[in-house]
Amino acid sequence: MKILLLGEYSNVHWTLATGLRNLGHKVMVVSDGDGFKNYQRDIDISMKSENRMGQIKCLFSILRTLPKLKGFDVVQVINPNFTRIHHINLLLYKYLKKHNRKIFLGAFGNDYFYTKACIENKVYRYSEFFVDGKPTNLKANKELVKAWIGTFRQKANIEMANSCDGIIAGLYDYYMAYEQGFGNKLNYIPLPINLEEIPFSILNIPEKVRFFVSINKDRMEIKGTPLFLKALKRIEDKYSDRIEIFEAESLPYGEYKAKLQEADVVLDQTYSYCLGMTGLLTLAGGKILVSSAEPEMYKALGEKENKPVCGILPSVDDIYQKLESLILNKNDFPVFSQNGRLFVETHHDYTKVAKQYINVWSK
Repeated sequence: MKILLLGEYSNVHWTLATGLRNLGHKVMVVSDGDGFKNYQRDIDISMKSENRMGQIKCLFSILRTLPKLKGFDVVQVINPNFTRIHHINLLLYKYLKKHNRKIFLGAFGNDYFYTKACIENKVYRYSEFFVDGKPTNLKANKELVKAWIGTFRQKANIEMANSCDGIIAGLYDYYMAYEQGFGNKLNYIPLPINLEEIPFSILNIPEKVRFFVSINKDRMEIKGTPLFLKALKRIEDKYSDRIEIFEAESLPYGEYKAKLQEADVVLDQTYSYCLGMTGLLTLAGGKILVSSAEPEMYKALGEKENKPVCGILPSVDDIYQKLESLILNKNDFPVFSQNGRLFVETHHDYTKVAKQYINVWSK
């Protein structure tokens, strides 16, 4: 197959492309590298600055690329908002649909249908919008609503969802948002991880437990980072002689992976039902992962026994209790470590995931 992957979130498309190439397919990845993370891509369409001139240069870069975006068997866009020039995405989608055999819409990040599901508070037991039936009133929620509800992005998302050949959700949260209206063309495929790039060693029982939390200023609230920081402060007050805490702020992907190697326990996200790429990288490297991980995720994967994530609710008290339990039971770390790697090998190996994509695209 000749495949075009357009847009990038958390290295999903580049990792998928590598798995597809291992299977003998020809793949091109076009993206902006997901901003400061600067993930690999074959053609760069990044916006160098946010000012008007930067936007114009980015637009011309995309327009110059158009002749290279024709003649593919499959095109997948990562999200309805798959380039930084928001108002051209629907036009670009129509161009791709006209000049290629099949086009698939990716559900890998926030969009209209996910935002709508959160606002209506019927699909999820909790989300960044509501916890225990009470609104969280996060500033980030207002920005999501402003971006996706009653806007051009909403129109584009609806049109793409209705006219594409299929929708592929990379997290079960997003599958749930699309399930009611698009079940006939919707598939959930786990995120791909290139295990060859992630060194694994069984986690030893540490003298001090090293907690790591990544701070992405643009996504702090949505990931629940403030809840982690409050719980860590309480842990530090009680167990200062038994732990170490270190943080990393908005690091490029290469530097971030290096930081992960220094940790014993990684704190990732609080509102999602499913693991993101950071969580999977953590498990693959043999670290302990503290993150939201609901039964729906394990059920979707068909996993009944190996549940290696230290699952949490979006509550400072619950997070504190889980972190305290890890400190008091660190003799269990080697078992957690082995189970985490096995979980990723079983469900998220990039070649296995690539085969699932080929099966869905070929239908």
